[in-house]
Amino acid sequence: MKFVKTFLLAMLVLCLTIVTACGNSNNTNSNTPKATNTAGAEQGGKEENAGGELEPLKLSFFFPGNPDTVMPRGEDDFVRTYLEKKFNVTIAFDTLPFGDEFNTRLNLKISSGDAPDLMVISGTSTVQLFADGVMGNIGAGLNPEVMPNFFKWVTPEVLANYQIEKGSTARGYVPVNPKPITSYFIRKDWLDALKLDYPTNYAELTEVVRAFTQDDPDGNKRNDTYGFTTPGNGQMVSSYFPQYNNHGIYQSMFIDPKTKNFRTAYTDPVIGEVLDDIRGWTDKGYVDPDWFLSDNATSEQKFAQGRIGIIWGAADQFAFDSNPNSYFNQLKQLYPNADVRAFNPFPDHPVNLKIEPGYSWSIAQRTIEKSPEKVDRIIQIVDWLFSEEGYLMTHYGIEDKHYTRSGNTITLNPQAYKEDVIDKGNFLVAWHAMTPERYTEPLGLEVVDPTLSNRDKEMMAVINDYGILQSATGYIPPEGFDWGSFATKRAEIQVQYLFEKNKYPEWTPLLHEFLTKYGANDLYNAYVEQTQATGVEVNDWVSPTGQ
Repeated sequence: MKFVKTFLLAMLVLCLTIVTACGNSNNTNSNTPKATNTAGAEQGGKEENAGGELEPLKLSFFFPGNPDTVMPRGEDDFVRTYLEKKFNVTIAFDTLPFGDEFNTRLNLKISSGDAPDLMVISGTSTVQLFADGVMGNIGAGLNPEVMPNFFKWVTPEVLANYQIEKGSTARGYVPVNPKPITSYFIRKDWLDALKLDYPTNYAELTEVVRAFTQDDPDGNKRNDTYGFTTPGNGQMVSSYFPQYNNHGIYQSMFIDPKTKNFRTAYTDPVIGEVLDDIRGWTDKGYVDPDWFLSDNATSEQKFAQGRIGIIWGAADQFAFDSNPNSYFNQLKQLYPNADVRAFNPFPDHPVNLKIEPGYSWSIAQRTIEKSPEKVDRIIQIVDWLFSEEGYLMTHYGIEDKHYTRSGNTITLNPQAYKEDVIDKGNFLVAWHAMTPERYTEPLGLEVVDPTLSNRDKEMMAVINDYGILQSATGYIPPEGFDWGSFATKRAEIQVQYLFEKNKYPEWTPLLHEFLTKYGANDLYNAYVEQTQATGVEVNDWVSPTGQ
């Protein structure tokens, strides 16, 4: 369905007249749903339909989606329909879940000289893409005067600290919900079937994953279940293994709340013990044997297929009743009596770090060099995505159809959303890849979801009660830092110690070359200095090997 954004009543009549005069009457109809009236004022009073003023442009976007995300054609994708009309553009929109296939397709686009004009990519990917000249500096467009909606979500100072190189503007900030909703999730029905309690320490957890693997928790008389899984993407040991938390390594990088030391899951001396414990599980078959080669989507689908007992993830994706596409709801289609619950196997340990952005939006260097006129239009579209109107449409749909509004309270219509969004490719997931789920505080909105069950609410209460670690700051590597080689070596030494114990019997010697020749000491020392500059208490960096 086509849309014309509501403005002031008189302007609405005027704009409809302009559209008709320009020969576009076939793009509107008397049943056009209304969109929220915000962006016109927030963008400096620009005319709501600029199609008659702006030069038509063709843009290409590449955003992450869910495994079930398929972009519908025609007017079913009401976001694209609206944006194309509002900004006089044609958008070629491509999406895949983050993972190997996403990276492969992006690389193919880049190598063929067709890098997406606008892309949402992982923060680690941006470092290499920036070094390779794929991402370009956005320039003066990345400021509060040009993007007032975007800067409601991030301050200029935070954005500056988030750049790969000081003074660059190549990496747009993808904000996140600062309230973590991640947890370990466990098959409660398997615990009940085996007459086990929630594990509260490492010994109990090991017994549970053993029982989930060996004692036929689903009762199908087949040896086809595993206690735990996590993705390795064929190149790394995931920090989601609970052995890290058991040994006091709570996140990839963090400030120890007791010692105030800056610790990492890559260089800490205790990582040898962590990897030894992981090997204990994998050698006994308690972990899905395909974990190392699996990506996120593969691991999650195995959980949804009823083969995994414990996994790490986000509550809304894994366990909510209110998310029709949650892995819990997928699981219940196969096993109606399945029950999935959030739990902390180490109640005295913090579970989550105050969330920092893990993804970025960027404009291709090719676009900036060859089509600078596209950059301004992309900036306008990105700013719209962060506006109240953009957030509501890309997350919840059309007002008075997919949700209703009373003041600042948004009440969802789940049935209409399912029919028009979920059943037509769950496409809004890709459109709101830049903005956080379930976080409307920057817009001053309260969202009421009538499908949120008591079970969902109880689960969030459990997760909200977890301890949260002090987060540091957005980090900038030292100038000229070779991030690609560093990241490869960082993963390589853990893989070597885990899988090649006969060749690498000790953990600490593996650290020496990584800390010195690959610049880990320089990098973490810079991170510590940047953290100290923000006023956060953290001790000076000391090399774990003393060198």
